[in-house]
Amino acid sequence: MIVLGLAFEGVPSLVLDVAMTWLVVAVCLRPDHLLRRGLANAAMRYVGTISYGMYLMHMLAMNAVRRTLPDAGSLVRFVGASALAIAVASASYYLFEKRILDFKDRIGGKRRALVAAPARVSPADG
Repeated sequence: MIVLGLAFEGVPSLVLDVAMTWLVVAVCLRPDHLLRRGLANAAMRYVGTISYGMYLMHMLAMNAVRRTLPDAGSLVRFVGASALAIAVASASYYLFEKRILDFKDRIGGKRRALVAAPARVSPADG
């Protein structure tokens, strides 16, 4: 339904927004959904890894595709913007985000282990 809505001009964006929201809620609430196998494959897990960068870059990618392909249809613009957002987010992840996350793990690993460990109370203390 969502892909069909993108393929045809004139579909109200509210319809697409509600459909996508419904899809996300349905997938989150039920672990035994039909999309489980598809969402568990390597490509989708990779998109999950770079999703923050995609979130940050998707409007820039969309505007770049609109300016580059002004006469293209909605589906072509969607695919082009998605591909560009994935490419830019991948570069951002490997050049910046992964390095920062690795650094955070190196300096914060011991602190998290101390915070996560439960306090031990001996029977004599109580």
